[in-house]
Amino acid sequence: MPFFKTAGLGGRLARDLSARAQPIQISLEPGLNKGRVLKDFIFDKLRNKLGWFGVGLGILYWFFESLIEKAGHRPANLMQFFVPANRNIMGVRLSVLILFTLFGIFVDVLIHQERKAAKKNEWLRQYNELILNSAAEGIFGLDLQGRIAFINPAGASMLGYRPGQLLKKHAHEILSCGPQGPPNFISEDECPVSRILSGSRGHEASETVYRKKDGSHLPAVYTATPIYAGKEIAGVVVSFKDITERKESEAKLRARERQQAAIAEMGQRALSGSGMDELLAETAILVGLTLGVDCSEVLELQPGGEELLVKAGVGWPIEAPGSFRINADETAPHGYALLTGEAVAIEDISAQNRFAFPAGHPACGLASSICVPVEGKDSKRFGVLGAHTAKRRAFNEDDLCFLKSAANVLAEAYERMSTEKQVWLLSYYDSLTGLPNRHLFNERFNQTLAHARRHREQAAVLFLDLDRFKSVNETLGHEKGDMLLKRISQRILGCLREEDSISRQGGDEFIIVLSNIEGPQNAAKTARKILDALTRACLLEGHEFYLTGSIGISLYPSDGNDSEALIRNAHSAMYHVKEQGKNSFQFYASHMNAASSERIRLEGNLRKAIEKDEFVLYYQPQIDLASGEMAGMEALLRWMHPELGLVSPMDFIPLAEETGLIVPIGEWVLKTACRQGAQWRKAGCQPVRIAVNLSMRQFKQREIVQTIKKIVEESGLEPGCLELELTESTLMQDAETVIGALHEFQRMGIHLSLDDFGTGYASLSYLKRLPIDRLKLDKSFVHAITVDPDNEAISKAVIALAHDLDMKVVAEGVETRNQLDLLRSLGCDEVQGFYFQKPVPAGLVF
Repeated sequence: MPFFKTAGLGGRLARDLSARAQPIQISLEPGLNKGRVLKDFIFDKLRNKLGWFGVGLGILYWFFESLIEKAGHRPANLMQFFVPANRNIMGVRLSVLILFTLFGIFVDVLIHQERKAAKKNEWLRQYNELILNSAAEGIFGLDLQGRIAFINPAGASMLGYRPGQLLKKHAHEILSCGPQGPPNFISEDECPVSRILSGSRGHEASETVYRKKDGSHLPAVYTATPIYAGKEIAGVVVSFKDITERKESEAKLRARERQQAAIAEMGQRALSGSGMDELLAETAILVGLTLGVDCSEVLELQPGGEELLVKAGVGWPIEAPGSFRINADETAPHGYALLTGEAVAIEDISAQNRFAFPAGHPACGLASSICVPVEGKDSKRFGVLGAHTAKRRAFNEDDLCFLKSAANVLAEAYERMSTEKQVWLLSYYDSLTGLPNRHLFNERFNQTLAHARRHREQAAVLFLDLDRFKSVNETLGHEKGDMLLKRISQRILGCLREEDSISRQGGDEFIIVLSNIEGPQNAAKTARKILDALTRACLLEGHEFYLTGSIGISLYPSDGNDSEALIRNAHSAMYHVKEQGKNSFQFYASHMNAASSERIRLEGNLRKAIEKDEFVLYYQPQIDLASGEMAGMEALLRWMHPELGLVSPMDFIPLAEETGLIVPIGEWVLKTACRQGAQWRKAGCQPVRIAVNLSMRQFKQREIVQTIKKIVEESGLEPGCLELELTESTLMQDAETVIGALHEFQRMGIHLSLDDFGTGYASLSYLKRLPIDRLKLDKSFVHAITVDPDNEAISKAVIALAHDLDMKVVAEGVETRNQLDLLRSLGCDEVQGFYFQKPVPAGLVF
């Protein structure tokens, strides 16, 4: 039928009603009203006979007049009252007869026209009723009060009603809500249909959400058209269509787009070179956000293949990642997915008996779960990726594909990490002995020296050369010589501690670095232990070989401040042993005089540094973890020597302490920092604390309190913007004097902090008496906090102790995001380190 093809059903009906400009009463009740049919039949018959009744009345009158006249009653002629006596009575009678006849014909014509219009209206009523009943769209009409005047069966069914249940109910109260959907129900003033009824709006077409009888919601697209009676609005007809499937498709499409974007982001992060731990943590977060689950996790298969370790997760207790282990067997969904390589999806955890989650696992209290294996090439499995929800949920194919894609990204990252590890091994380790090669050894050596400088420790370098090893190669060949070198390397390793370093420099030469030794006697003890191990018989292909070695020893810092000098001096000492007969060790002694000369020269330069204005202050921000804003900054001293360049504080601070030069240097630092802080405040910068270190030498000055008070007043800096840092060793050397001075500083409004807490030997009985505002967690704990459970435990205890004493905690040396996240989870208040910013000159702070 062209009608259905050319226009929407609701729109056609609206135009039809509007064009007629007549109210049309449409009943949707099945069948006809019997009383109405009977009444219409009687009156129709009467009206149909009324015309002929007029004609008959005229004829009866004619005969009635004739009978009266024949009876001799002329005076009884009815017409004598209306017709003069001189008029023809017969003509009058004829006129009356014609008049009645014309009247009857006129009435009959009127009745015929009325019957024709009534039949047409009835046809239209039935036609419109047929349209409404046959329409697949929902259609309803509203009167001027916004009440439902009619609604077709399709519309009522969509909303969960029978048609009669909605009649005379207000449409806004029952059906409409805002375009954003529930629960944002709009007011009547905001309703577009209400505005059409008020005449402030014309045709309206949009999307909305209707409220069904059972309280659920029906997304729909609707068209509202006003109905006019003349120029006045008589009502509104609304047609609507259920778009639930379209909305569900759109929601699935958006979810799929989010999942694809999350996979792309994971791929970018995997390619960015981020650490594996960081990638796993970000993956767990992305999975949780993308799937909208309450708990997500990444479990890594441990060596041996019997345990899965939770490496990252969302919805886990703070202490769980990195410490929660799951047996890799088929009783748990994680183990089943790992062993079979198949995904495991559980819609209702409580209704199944196949799998059991281990005690303490967050999914024990959840409803649904899905786990997929992290599987690489050749079916090599690295772990499991899981997601769990608190509400019952059937994970669909899109969810499963997303998790598998995420697992594939992780598998590729694991494989790349494995490949990189192999490349790294080849790049940093000797292919023959497996010992660190020259490159890696130099890195570790420099790290050892840096640690020794920071903590004022001693280190030793042992240069070992095997005696007469060349003859072994010449006798047995290089292949046997290589086998012997491997065994010798393992013997040397057995004589060293875990923190010591060793490298084969080529041929039969080895360099050993001993870290954190108490003195030369420790180096001598290790050298003797190595020589004894070398002299034991070595069985190779049925032959016993006996080797000896010559060892030269140099000490840090007495024999050199850098790796090159220490190795050179140890090498010289080794040659001295060779000259003395081999199979022994020798300390480097001749460099002691040269070292003294260097020390004297450095002290002279240090005394002139203040006069020549060679010192400069760098500043490192301290970040408040709660707000993310800069809460303070630490002033750090640097020495810009015109010839030596930037001299490390580890090189000149110990000398300054020993010679007493730390007092004038410290006073210069305090004055410079206070003046700089005052200048920043005048420039409109935000007020922040400036932390300045004070040494024990400075605290021994009798006028220390007055000196600092004078410096603060002259600089114009508010006392509350200054923080003084002291170490545990400073506190314990003269506790009562220090405590008295600290209380004076507190009364002045100056902040106080205890630096490098945990590395010294401060007494807790003194600590509770100190007016300390902050404890600074030493960087040695922060550096390995994410990998060393002991460091984490110590840090957690320090933070709890500080909070119990109403102190805040500042963590130093934060260099990675993982360290930051863990410190935040432990309740740390402030942090500083290279992760945020390296120390910079004053001009680069703001």
